[in-house]
Amino acid sequence: MNASSLWSVGGEAGGFKADSSATNGRIPNPGSRGHQLGSPSRCVLPAYRGLQAGSAWPMRGNNPAHTGQGKGSNCVGSVKWRFLTADVIESSPAIAVDGTIYVGSRDGCLYAITTNGYSKWAFRADGGIISSPAIGEDGTVFVGSLDHRLYAVKPNGTMKWAFLTDGEISSSPVIGYDGTVYVGSGDSALHAIRPDGTAKWIFITGGAVNSSPAIGADGTIYVGSNDSRLYAVSLSGIERWSFQTAGEILSSPAVGSDGTIYVGSHDGNLYCVSLKGQMNWAFRGVPGYDKGPVDGSPAIGKDNTVYIQKAGCMFAIGYDGSLQWCSSGVDSSPVISRSGTVYCVGSVLKGLHPNSGKTLMGTYGIGSTNSATAPAIGPDGCIYVGSSDHYLYAIR
Repeated sequence: MNASSLWSVGGEAGGFKADSSATNGRIPNPGSRGHQLGSPSRCVLPAYRGLQAGSAWPMRGNNPAHTGQGKGSNCVGSVKWRFLTADVIESSPAIAVDGTIYVGSRDGCLYAITTNGYSKWAFRADGGIISSPAIGEDGTVFVGSLDHRLYAVKPNGTMKWAFLTDGEISSSPVIGYDGTVYVGSGDSALHAIRPDGTAKWIFITGGAVNSSPAIGADGTIYVGSNDSRLYAVSLSGIERWSFQTAGEILSSPAVGSDGTIYVGSHDGNLYCVSLKGQMNWAFRGVPGYDKGPVDGSPAIGKDNTVYIQKAGCMFAIGYDGSLQWCSSGVDSSPVISRSGTVYCVGSVLKGLHPNSGKTLMGTYGIGSTNSATAPAIGPDGCIYVGSSDHYLYAIR
């Protein structure tokens, strides 16, 4: 099954309903951490009512599986415009069907920016925004804030609702087949929130959830935790399995076309994990580039090559875990164009050949980024990326 058929089959029917009297939806965890509850059932999901149809890049990683594959053509590396905010941009942009670019800043604002680089509006939260926005079916923009809230913002910049958790939200939301919004929080939980802003269920982990959840083809939600585990959680909030690593998981998982899950860990490894929660392989790097954590998010090519940044180097890893190539001078998570070019950022934007890692395009100098930052690809191949110099860059 490929990413385009992501929602053709489903998991468990029904769901665990939150008690309407529960304070902010805080209900007991219906799962049992560390207990595998079996493989997903294979029932047909209802019609998809999640991300905005026709959007070129509606959320971090472009799709609920977080493959990072875009439909835009290649860019050539010249600056189109840059948009100034009042603080560092670690949020990854999302692009609406009308071309509006949404991005958060540590200055506490979610910005809506036109394709020409002008401000449409700015929505102010009570804390910095390093979460990446996701655009719902009706154009509602969902984004987390360090003020502990997930915000739902209408396309005109007014607030629809705000959902309060007990911790900072740096996790980026993902939208499920039925419009349910899933997001992690510093309160050691994965929250499932209905489209109307009410709690559906809460899944408790043993540490803060800064990882951004991804969704598999059967509806299973995958998310990492600072308790060093990758969790597989059913549509009803039940734990299917957990996979133990030796370090915190800040990386956002990516799900391959066959359901294989890829995630980085603070222990320095990129893990390839099967649908049953078993390790297929672990990749640590090469001498000189094997130290430090893997906190960025992987991207997956159409040929199942996995791309991940570690220690300032972009690695291309084969389906069997073998190294294909590496390219230095990279700090951000990668994304992939329609032709397979891998885009990533250090102090410059790079476009790398998918088979060799050779630089294919002219680069444009920008401020520094980090592994949490990832570019977005517009329908015309324009690359949008935020920077520590407070600017959002549009590079075509």
